[in-house]
Amino acid sequence: MTTIYFVRHAEPLRSADSTYTDRTYPLTEKGVTDRKLVNAFLCDKNIDVVLSSPFKRSHDTVAEFASQIGQEVKLIEDFRERAIADKWIGMDEWKLFAERQWQDFSYKLSGGESVAETKARNLAALKDVLRRYAGKNVVVGTHAPR
Repeated sequence: MTTIYFVRHAEPLRSADSTYTDRTYPLTEKGVTDRKLVNAFLCDKNIDVVLSSPFKRSHDTVAEFASQIGQEVKLIEDFRERAIADKWIGMDEWKLFAERQWQDFSYKLSGGESVAETKARNLAALKDVLRRYAGKNVVVGTHAPR
């Protein structure tokens, strides 16, 4: 049997300026502390492989655990968070966008991905993981659905 533990990234440091990109938000101090809870939960699960979205917050949430079991995190590009748009959108615009996207799974902004596209990409990546790591215990550092 293959067992997959999906781990939503710990709290990221969000910045309204251009210090970070969506891919490079680091964890907050709380996030760094909270990932120890992930380590404690996973420590007795006999994990064979640790995978992650390429986004820093997801990688960093599971990287310490991977190191503790003598592994490196393998990045899976298709587990990345969905692209919102090809430009920065503010919080008010984000709220309207998110509401509309959950009403219409095909809705997307210019340069972004729809919920349907993201789901298809994520499921294809998951099927590949299930094939590649059949019979293993797998951790996937990833993102929460929105």
